[in-house]
Amino acid sequence: MNIFNRKAIKFFAWIVSIYAILALIVIMLNDIFDFYIARIILGFPYYTVYILHRIGIPNVLEHNGHCGWGFCQPTIFGWALSIIFWLFIAWLVARYAERLTRRNS
Repeated sequence: MNIFNRKAIKFFAWIVSIYAILALIVIMLNDIFDFYIARIILGFPYYTVYILHRIGIPNVLEHNGHCGWGFCQPTIFGWALSIIFWLFIAWLVARYAERLTRRNS
């Protein structure tokens, strides 16, 4: 079983490109329209850093999460871990979509 087959890579590329296009639309037209749902979906990588900090992974937030009354910003390690996590989830979804569309042989 090959995990890097062409159909799964195509599904993965579609998932990532749709997410990127949605992000560009929200960033460019944020002043004109209120994209509340899209902002929540695009915020998943940002919120994931706080969830990872809450479950005990160290160094994902600045000052190890002790910033007084405000939210601490994610560190570079936190951003990288969050992006890798969501790319892995997108890859799993692409593999599942490829398996669903595969013909029985």
